Amino acid sequence: MSSATTFRCPNSQCRKAFQQPKDGIGKRARCRHCGTMMELTENGAVEVMVLNTPRNRRKATLTLGDNTLSTPGDGVVAQYRRTSSGQIGRFELQEVLGTGGFGTVYRAFDSMLDRAVALKIPHAERVQTPEAATRFLREAKAAARLTHPNIVPVFDAGKEEDTYFIASGFVEGKSLEKFVEPDSPLRPRQAARIVVLLARAVHYAHSQGIIHRDIKPHNVMIDEANTPFLMDFGLARLEDNQEKLTKDGAVMGTPAYMAPEQANPERTSEVGPRSDQYSLGALFYELLTGDAPFRGPVHQVLLQVISEEPVPPRQRQAAISADLETICLKAMSKDPNHRFADCGVLADDLERWLEDRPITARKVSTFERGVRWVRRNPLIGGLVTAIVLVSLIGFAVSSTALSYSLASQEKAVSEAERAQRNEKEAKHHAQLARDNESLAISHQQSAEVARQTAEEERKKAEQERQNVVEALDRLKYRNYLTQMTLAHHSFQEASPGNVDRLLDNSEPEFRDWEWHYLDKLRKTHLSEQAIDWLKGYDHHRGCAISPSLDDIILEQDGILRSISLHDGSVNWSHPSGGLGVEAAAFSPDERHVAIKLIKQSIFRICSAKTGEPLFDLPSETNTGRGTTAFAVQENRLFTATFDRVDLWDLKTRKSILQTRPNQKAVIKSLAVSPTGEHFAVAYGGSVCCVCSVESGKTIYRIETNGGTPKRIAFSPDGTLLVTSGDVRDIQVWDIKKKALLNVLHGHRGGIVDVSFSPDGERIASASDDRTIRIWNLKKRRPPQILTGHADGVRRLRYSKDGESLVSASADGTIRFWDTSLRQDFTRLMNLDGIAGSVAISPDETQVAVGTDQGKIEIVELQTGKHVASFPVFKGIVATLDYSNDGKQIVATAFNDKTIRLIDSQSGEEIWAVDDHQQRVFQVAFHPNGKWVASRGCYDGFLAIRSVEDGSIVKKIQAFGNWTAPFRFTADGTKVVTAGWNIVELWDLETGKKLRRYVDRPGKANTDLQISSNGLVAVSNSNGTIKILNLDTLEEIATLTGHAQNIYSIAFGPEGRRLFSAGLDTTVRVWDVPTATEILNLQGPAFTLADGRFSPDIAATSDGRLITGTYGSILLLWNGKKSHE
Repeated sequence: MSSATTFRCPNSQCRKAFQQPKDGIGKRARCRHCGTMMELTENGAVEVMVLNTPRNRRKATLTLGDNTLSTPGDGVVAQYRRTSSGQIGRFELQEVLGTGGFGTVYRAFDSMLDRAVALKIPHAERVQTPEAATRFLREAKAAARLTHPNIVPVFDAGKEEDTYFIASGFVEGKSLEKFVEPDSPLRPRQAARIVVLLARAVHYAHSQGIIHRDIKPHNVMIDEANTPFLMDFGLARLEDNQEKLTKDGAVMGTPAYMAPEQANPERTSEVGPRSDQYSLGALFYELLTGDAPFRGPVHQVLLQVISEEPVPPRQRQAAISADLETICLKAMSKDPNHRFADCGVLADDLERWLEDRPITARKVSTFERGVRWVRRNPLIGGLVTAIVLVSLIGFAVSSTALSYSLASQEKAVSEAERAQRNEKEAKHHAQLARDNESLAISHQQSAEVARQTAEEERKKAEQERQNVVEALDRLKYRNYLTQMTLAHHSFQEASPGNVDRLLDNSEPEFRDWEWHYLDKLRKTHLSEQAIDWLKGYDHHRGCAISPSLDDIILEQDGILRSISLHDGSVNWSHPSGGLGVEAAAFSPDERHVAIKLIKQSIFRICSAKTGEPLFDLPSETNTGRGTTAFAVQENRLFTATFDRVDLWDLKTRKSILQTRPNQKAVIKSLAVSPTGEHFAVAYGGSVCCVCSVESGKTIYRIETNGGTPKRIAFSPDGTLLVTSGDVRDIQVWDIKKKALLNVLHGHRGGIVDVSFSPDGERIASASDDRTIRIWNLKKRRPPQILTGHADGVRRLRYSKDGESLVSASADGTIRFWDTSLRQDFTRLMNLDGIAGSVAISPDETQVAVGTDQGKIEIVELQTGKHVASFPVFKGIVATLDYSNDGKQIVATAFNDKTIRLIDSQSGEEIWAVDDHQQRVFQVAFHPNGKWVASRGCYDGFLAIRSVEDGSIVKKIQAFGNWTAPFRFTADGTKVVTAGWNIVELWDLETGKKLRRYVDRPGKANTDLQISSNGLVAVSNSNGTIKILNLDTLEEIATLTGHAQNIYSIAFGPEGRRLFSAGLDTTVRVWDVPTATEILNLQGPAFTLADGRFSPDIAATSDGRLITGTYGSILLLWNGKKSHE
């Protein structure tokens, strides 16, 4: 036998020593500790790679990332390109190894290095963006840093033409996923050996700063020698800051093998090396039991991973040892701190088990340690066992002989001694029984403690699960609120498609006042109608829309037709005699139509009703060059031909003005001011001239910003001129100031037509980009965009009331658009005077409104019908309230100390009192119906009066100033008062102050409301609202959004919604639980010039919101739930 030589494993992570015969030099061996394959040489062991065919042994130096490869000795760098569908650069595709949602993996041959490789090629759509391509190549960069016998190496990566690729070592074998048959677990020792090698590989990757984050059976290859190789670093994260591409909060990985900190979006910052250890534990679990620890839909698995413990492996496979179960479950601990310190420690513990040594994951008894020692040292153990057995046999023989010799002596033992022994034995058994009883009690207590601990853990897991569910619910609720805000904006911008989509896609369980309110608005305000009667007509020539939007003039095949826009019927048709119609226009009164005939160069005046030609006007200056434009105004016709403008008197049929504002320049467009003072002509070459109708002279020469202004238009008052054309911009010019006011950007095609709204506040523009844009000249915000035409839009015209817009397109359709101002409210009625206070009757059928005429007006809530008018005061009725039965109304006036109680049916006065030092700020009925309360400004005291005669029965001295709101609780036992920056809670029976809230000094509290669910809302003159707890007056939230004073607020039916009206002319709707503004409702101007008082607001129990305004209008916002 040849002598042995000592070698050391070349793997830097192992370096274990072993012995081999000298005749083994030149041969290969595998390390029994880490599985590293090595070649034995006289200088020691050298690591070798055996991942593919022998042809791979040619050495080469590879450079990743730039599609180049250099080999030692040749001194050149060769470029490889994709030559065919079976070739990617230097790689020849041989067979498909697998295809998935991300891409395809091929077995390919590297012709440069003469070896087989695995070539991963992603689907084109997966790497369309630079971020996706960077994420794909990150796998190559991560794996290229790793050199380990159990990690598949990456040789090359890059992009060949439009194809990205990663070339890695090819492993002859199959994935661990296919290696393990379903429900057929591996033998425990085989499973442990595989996980030891994988844990060593993962520990090595962690030492290089790389976290895999997607360890699973599919990403482990098993070669023909049953050696595992870790691959696919597609989700790996480099621990330096240069390539940390993962977004915060993103859940990445495979759910069944994902660590809890990976599965929980709120814990992704905790993902680290121990997350990979958890995945190894889950993989080990499947190898031992034949099934993954968790199964089910993705969302269910994620929830299980976060909050549930896996079934212990021994309950699935009884043959699994307790030690392996302990190691597996420790690696899968929910808390990363309870797992092994690193994957190297995990591998060490598995090796201890493989070598029958005690593991560190749990304590081992002395006896068990001895048994394992014998297993590890069978020769020595056998000798020791034999010696012990011989000794025991000898001792037994000796004892037998001795017992015979002492038999006679034993018989001489007295009965007394036997009795004594029996007594002692009985005492011993009694003590043993007591000890067993104590032990049983101790075990019972331990079991109870374990049960309580398990129950606490279960409750904790259930709480964590509930927290996740609640977080998702909060996210969905926030999304709903955003949808409602966007739906309201879309309604104001007249985008019915967006309104429908946002309302219909919202969560039904969250739908509240705002949803029902918006649902009613869309059903009554939004409309869009498209008709296709005009297909086949030429929309470029002879197209004119009547001012009433009733008819359109079009030419087709030499025939001029007037078509009704209501039903598509032809009003009249006349042949143009083959002369062709270049342009057409209606007169403002729609009595005449003027057309320009191309071939005869004449202007023809026709009847708009019948189409009959009335007379012709010559176009004497036409030279056949340029285009012709004209406009009709009253009994005058403006025509433009080449460079000359003519003004014709249609009664005398003579030209009364001839002018050439810009001689020898071709006129492209002409417009006449509605006031008749000016006309404007646009020329090729970015020039536009504004001229006086009286003299024909140019008063303002405009140099537009590039391009020919093909379309120009005056505002209704004649002060503004817009120019537009090929430059895709609309330029707004001030005629008097002779200045450019604004440039409107947005269209992506040339602008073909523009139209002012009758009020001059909006401009509608039509474009070749198939859209219509409506620009608001007063509000600087993005334009309203109308889409629906399938081709360029050729003509536009507003209706006379400005609430409709009609457009004609080259797609052959006419579309009618509802562009009216989106009013959020309904006018119940106009009042005689300014509305200062509002109260709703208990049965919610009537509204009492106090006006600045000193009257109380009674209005039916359902119909807005005026029922009665009661003159009660000489000044503004500042506050009023209905009695519980609705038969009486208590009221007081601004700057008046008098309180009056009247009959709500007849208006007759029941009593009047005047005992406050200053004017009365508020009056209200007590819930018991027997009392009326009043509170004055500055004196602060709250007077509780008898309904019978107004006499004071109780008095509370609260803090007050010029504002003094108050509200009773629903049970009538307490009252909340406010004054300046102080809110106080009082016991009504004892008059004792229970709680006090003090806000930071500044503005004054203006109104106070109590919700049905125990909240207090207090509005302030600084534009904020405080939400307080009714019992403690502790602040819960602050609502901000109003720009000016808030003088009136009201809770919705369930206290989840709060409505506020302020001097900034808005009514706002708030979500109280999240302190979020949902809607900003616009009404007529609320602000009063002298600032005497503010609008009041009230809400019904079914969701109708009522307020008065300074414009003598009673308004209704209807959020009542539909019962369709």
